[in-house]
Amino acid sequence: MVDADSQGEEIQTIADEIASYLKARGPLADTVEGISRWWIMRQRLQEGQRKVELAMQLLCEKGVVSVRQLPHGEALYTSLAEQSSATEIELLREKNLPVENDPVVEHETRLEKDAVNDLKKPNNERGS
Repeated sequence: MVDADSQGEEIQTIADEIASYLKARGPLADTVEGISRWWIMRQRLQEGQRKVELAMQLLCEKGVVSVRQLPHGEALYTSLAEQSSATEIELLREKNLPVENDPVVEHETRLEKDAVNDLKKPNNERGS
């Protein structure tokens, strides 16, 4: 059961969100359903996106991710751990050294096994 104080705080939070939405957009009119679906959800989405943007900036500063600007101006974040791993795999491949759990090699191996098994089948049972 929700106590009156926490329910009052929650209602005040929603009222503040609606007031913020109206302040940013000027005079509007809508039903309770429309306000719930569009005004409040849009406000929360925008606030959430701003928090994610700040979190990603923090991760850039800590060296967890890198960022680059896309041609249309949006930021693209990339995990530095994945970049490092991908770079190491590419270097090993260039030197024709084995890569542990290499998904490309595993896929090629499966294709080769399938092709060999397909050749062992009679002509009328072979896949296309």
